[in-house]
Amino acid sequence: MEVQEKVVLIITKKLEDDPTIKVTPDAKLSDFGDSLTKIDLLCEIEQAFGLEITPDAELKKMVTVQDVATYVQEATKPCAAQPLS
Repeated sequence: MEVQEKVVLIITKKLEDDPTIKVTPDAKLSDFGDSLTKIDLLCEIEQAFGLEITPDAELKKMVTVQDVATYVQEATKPCAAQPLS
């Protein structure tokens, strides 16, 4: 499963109590509720991917579901091995 699909699935499951909400990559996080809802969603994503989203500047850049997926993809990308000198 791709990162984007997993992020959409996590958010969809978290918001399943409201069937009127459609979670797409272009959907704005603010459409899902207040800032506490956004924090709650991001905490779920942090747990699912085993990462921590910091600093606050990064949080402010996350406007859409795709923004979150892009951040997660970059944060979980394996580092290229550096040759030992």
